[in-house]
Amino acid sequence: EAREALAIFHEHRARDLEAARTLVLDALAEPLEARRRHDAEHRLARPSKYLSERSGFTLEELDQQPLISFFDAENPEAREDLERLRTALAQHQPIHNLCLAVRRATRTEWWRISAKPVFDEAGAFEGFRGVAADITDKRIADQRVAYLAHFDSLTGVPKQEKLREALNAAVSSFGAGTAPFAVHCLDLDRFK
Repeated sequence: EAREALAIFHEHRARDLEAARTLVLDALAEPLEARRRHDAEHRLARPSKYLSERSGFTLEELDQQPLISFFDAENPEAREDLERLRTALAQHQPIHNLCLAVRRATRTEWWRISAKPVFDEAGAFEGFRGVAADITDKRIADQRVAYLAHFDSLTGVPKQEKLREALNAAVSSFGAGTAPFAVHCLDLDRFK
């Protein structure tokens, strides 16, 4: 199980590194004016072809669309980072590696975004310049590795560590007026 988890991790890490390298090289090859920007009202200005391909919107549809509209405000896993994004946008602060949910018709995708505020020579805020990367496959692989760390891959039964966590939680919440409980453990050798 540990080897399977490590193999999944290394496979996705290698793929992510290659994708990131390609995106950086592509971004450096483009003129500065062509890179994605967000204007002072946090709408997309001059969106990239990559964003168009990944989002499913045409460049014309993306132009002037509010940045915040891309992200799933209902997803509880992304709520903290979405709030950080709103705060950074409102205060014109840098945005560092926020993981945000993007709802699609068939599934939820996850994007990691980073951006920096852009100011003119007089110090007036002009918008943000940033990048986004689709990290959905990496997130799925990370969830699989976490699952394999806590559950048996054959049976789906929680491993001993999960049992310890549940017992610690039960004992911690034990107090006056709580019904007593007992735990019976059975260890099967060579179960698989």
